[in-house]
Amino acid sequence: MNGPFELRASLAGMAREDCFHMAVPAEYARLSVGQLLDRVFPEDENEQGEVAASLDLRANPDLPEIFGVFLDAMEEWRQGRCLLTASAGETGDIDLASRVSDYLENLPTPLGDGSVTRSLDVRVEQRYHAVDYAARSEFWDSKDELLDWLQSLTLLYFLDKHDVELPLESDADEDLALSRTIANAQREGLLTGSEDGSAVEISEDGRRYITGLLAETESYIDLYDHFKDTVIDTDLELVEFETDEGVDLRVQVYCTEGLDPARTVFLLRLYDGFLDEHLPEWKTRINEEEFFDNVLEPVVNRYDVGDELIELVCDHGSAFLDERRQRLRELEGQNAIRRRVRRSLNRD
Repeated sequence: MNGPFELRASLAGMAREDCFHMAVPAEYARLSVGQLLDRVFPEDENEQGEVAASLDLRANPDLPEIFGVFLDAMEEWRQGRCLLTASAGETGDIDLASRVSDYLENLPTPLGDGSVTRSLDVRVEQRYHAVDYAARSEFWDSKDELLDWLQSLTLLYFLDKHDVELPLESDADEDLALSRTIANAQREGLLTGSEDGSAVEISEDGRRYITGLLAETESYIDLYDHFKDTVIDTDLELVEFETDEGVDLRVQVYCTEGLDPARTVFLLRLYDGFLDEHLPEWKTRINEEEFFDNVLEPVVNRYDVGDELIELVCDHGSAFLDERRQRLRELEGQNAIRRRVRRSLNRD
């Protein structure tokens, strides 16, 4: 059989009846599954346009939108923000390096004449590993350095906000990872022993460190919080904020502004109380990389726009912030005048 075959692709969480489907050339059967996905969902915009023009919209008018979802997933994969795993037909996970021809199925055509067509039914899942992604950035020398920082701040968070009590030393196996984190924090001068020497508590240097982190976090909120609700009108080159109809572009803005997205997101998660739900099990989970992958997921699982658009967004965001500050200054001036008038009237 030398004719084209049908590709049916779906993302995890997507109903199979809503899958992407198109006829692809027979020679694509010689490609690996990963190469096939790269060809069908290409990086080049001109090639994307060619694929989009070939879609059978009569069969499914939603195919362009589904195609766009796959393009976003593939872009995250190319940027190293996620891993892709795939399964085909009734098989389990398959290697993306394996040949497409190994998984083609012969299915009867709707003609009812006994003829068959070849089909590849592949289900793709994105798996996010934010710690790995962040550790590869310019901001960290190694994954161990990043994890040490995350663990130390988690420890300080629960000691400070929830007044948890921790013994100075513990021989329990399940506490070994926590003990290492305590020891690291002590070496940094963030923790000290209690007066009776039985427990650890935050040192004066630790308190100053927390105060500095709070100030840093609040500065991120002041400077960037409006980007969590961004609406872009590309035709008018118009960007609006705080409309309750926008998308969250904060992480992409952090990256554009040269900030470490892992540090910024983690501090904001602490500030928002994201870790509070883990109070019962944090002592054991502090040693699990998967735990911090979950906390840092917005670093990798995020909404992104192109480089030109994000520059436009940043420019409008700065103007929005300047206008807000000007309104606040005007309001403060008006309030000051009202206070002076009231004091004058009271004297009279």
